[in-house]
Amino acid sequence: MFNLSLGQLILVSLLCLCEIYGESEFEFRNDMPESYHHHHRSNINNNNNNNNVINLYSVRWLHLPSTVRNLSNAMRRTTSQSKPTIQKSIEFIFYKNGDILFRTTPGNVDLQKSLSFLSNQCGGNEKTAYVFHGWTESCTTEWVTQLIERLTFYRGGCIICVDYKEWADKPYLDLVQRFDVISEILYEEILTQIRNGLNPQNNYMFGFSYGGQLASKIGRVLNFYHGYKIKRMDLCDIAGPGFDFLSYSRHHEAADNVSCYYSSLDKSTQFRNCDQNILLGHCGYTQPAVLSQPYWSSHGLSVRMYINAFDFPFYASKVVPPLCISGNPIKNIPEGFKVGYNGDLANGIAGDIFVPTSLNYPYNLSKRELKVYEKYLNSS
Repeated sequence: MFNLSLGQLILVSLLCLCEIYGESEFEFRNDMPESYHHHHRSNINNNNNNNNVINLYSVRWLHLPSTVRNLSNAMRRTTSQSKPTIQKSIEFIFYKNGDILFRTTPGNVDLQKSLSFLSNQCGGNEKTAYVFHGWTESCTTEWVTQLIERLTFYRGGCIICVDYKEWADKPYLDLVQRFDVISEILYEEILTQIRNGLNPQNNYMFGFSYGGQLASKIGRVLNFYHGYKIKRMDLCDIAGPGFDFLSYSRHHEAADNVSCYYSSLDKSTQFRNCDQNILLGHCGYTQPAVLSQPYWSSHGLSVRMYINAFDFPFYASKVVPPLCISGNPIKNIPEGFKVGYNGDLANGIAGDIFVPTSLNYPYNLSKRELKVYEKYLNSS
């Protein structure tokens, strides 16, 4: 996905500082007094003129230096002015039983007709799922179509692919700079869909890389400001460049259960704070399969492994690799514990889960291979 050197990663962080610093557009620092939180929540409510839809630009940390704040305001104005243009370029594509039901653009003129159709087809007790792709990708990217097929077979209901291809095709810096406005557009549209019949407790969200950051942010906003809690969220190798150290994202607050799959050191977030932190391959940093195929890096392999886990078991190791750093390793993992959409994560297990992967497709270890692996770890 990202081919960035260390110097470029630093440049990404510096250029994105003003636009996404502190995830501050809707989150509050834990170390600030409650009076500060109450004051700014009141400001949000007082400034809210759009049917209780939160303006994600309305709250910023006040601790930024004045020069940085001024630059942030200038960047925010530029990005905010482009909102109508970005809005027109985004599509929500609705699938059911393998067919496209309809496509809609956020805020389109035929909104009531779309919402009525949506409520009839996907509302009430109907299961729904949102898919958010990464940089340089779209709803026609091969893993997206494969995931839609798997979800159609194993989950059913309505599957909604959110396509922001026009912006995902631009340089990564441009895409990250517009994270605030893109996430606001998507949040407003999903909030409207929920208010017109979609049940968040029947909802599942999936995001890969940049799409993982989007899904997490939307889920946290819906929960924090409106009390709408997404039932389940699975995120693969959430993007780190342009986000890490510039924001504090409490991903575990985005849904009732948030499972995050980590597979790369250079492109993934370094903050592991999901309900289940699933560390693929070597500590979640590298994958053996990069040596056996020329197509995907460790980063790109995460979503392919997630899709393969629908049909092949990916077993967790009961032994923590000695060279891996873990802040919260799960002890006494049950024998044969599997990860993935159809895995055993509904058992209330939380913490770091180590899942060794293999050199060749489908990149999992059999039970026999896993025992050999664990025996090797115990003897080393």
